[in-house]
Amino acid sequence: MSIARVQSLCLTPDGIRPCTARAQIQGGLPLTRLLNRGRNAASLRERIRSVIKGAGYRYPSGRVTLDIELARGGRLDDGHALPLALAVLLASDQITTAAGAQHTWFGELNLDGSLLPLDPDLVLACGNLQNLAGGTGAPHFLASLRQLDPTPMTATAPAPSAPSLMPGWPTELATWVLSGGHSTLVYGEPGVGKSGWSHGLCAHWPESPRVRARRAGKRLFASTPGVSDPWRLPVGANARQLAHWQHLQRGHVVALDDLPLHSQGLRDALPERMDLEPQTATLATANPCPCGWLGSPRKACRCNPATRRRWQRQLPPPLIDRFDLVARYEYGEAGPRPIDMRPIRTSWVRQQQRQGCLNAQLTCAGLNDVPGLGQSMTRALRLHGNRLGLSGRAQLKCALVARTLADLAGRDAICEDDLQTAIGLRASPHEG
Repeated sequence: MSIARVQSLCLTPDGIRPCTARAQIQGGLPLTRLLNRGRNAASLRERIRSVIKGAGYRYPSGRVTLDIELARGGRLDDGHALPLALAVLLASDQITTAAGAQHTWFGELNLDGSLLPLDPDLVLACGNLQNLAGGTGAPHFLASLRQLDPTPMTATAPAPSAPSLMPGWPTELATWVLSGGHSTLVYGEPGVGKSGWSHGLCAHWPESPRVRARRAGKRLFASTPGVSDPWRLPVGANARQLAHWQHLQRGHVVALDDLPLHSQGLRDALPERMDLEPQTATLATANPCPCGWLGSPRKACRCNPATRRRWQRQLPPPLIDRFDLVARYEYGEAGPRPIDMRPIRTSWVRQQQRQGCLNAQLTCAGLNDVPGLGQSMTRALRLHGNRLGLSGRAQLKCALVARTLADLAGRDAICEDDLQTAIGLRASPHEG
């Protein structure tokens, strides 16, 4: 009798968690038993037999007992065929211990023994789970069961490049948004690249390795139909899908393109959802009017006043107040320019060392709770806010944005210039 054990990972509602696959081979009549029960147990047992033979190995004759310890909430699926097949090959001495037991294996097998390509986000997430895997080695990627010298998983996923953004104002705005993890509403004329700009920010949103691993696992465990990007909620989604997607993206960001075109139920639920999920930022884009040319210097708006009023009702003030920044995306004539991530990462470090989270995730009951906002700056913010008609929530958002601007400049205290810039980022889309 021989027993082998292989470390693996499984998808659960809480993300990616470690699991252990075991195989025991005994003498006797040919029989394969899988101790785990489930609707996929029978097909998984046959898949293991097929992939071992398809890869050119010998399926052991005798009694084969298979077992896999799933994490809480994990489910048995075809992805567990890889660790179970490796456990069988180890128990039958067809591969060496160094090739199987010293690594953490994760993937889905074809019937010929090759592995299907993994999702890039999942590859990076698994590569960050060395402490969670519980094995003696880091997670690795295997191209085929015939390959006994696996290559690191992180080598299969290229590092993302800096987002290509328009020069000038959009690039500065991107720096401010990324530095503090702020929820942002950008509006502007059609075709200037608002959606591409917001998606570039989503791809570089600040997150810890643990958050990235949990988010990737959740997204693959329970995906939302019709969603092509891991952060983008398509037009037509309802309030329930919004709540579901915010839960999947907790600690990251959700993108809503053309916010006025989303359903009324989603827009009504969005303010409450943003209050309930402060750890999840929201990036939204919108046109200032149905034709999109309100306030544009290049083309006159052709909407009548009644049409514009109906459009403005799609973005009520309580919804706009939930965003930290509300800015117009201006048209740029020059070519794209990559954003410099070095000061942004330095700002992330300052915020984590000071408060353990990003500025946008701070829970502040009032202006006095904002770090670095002295009494004089508090009075100045209230004076400007009351003169401009800003609500108390909008003034608090301005203070948090000013805190981010001070972190970018390397200052502990918020100055007057930070407040003026933050207040200027509360432009109403209703004014064009």
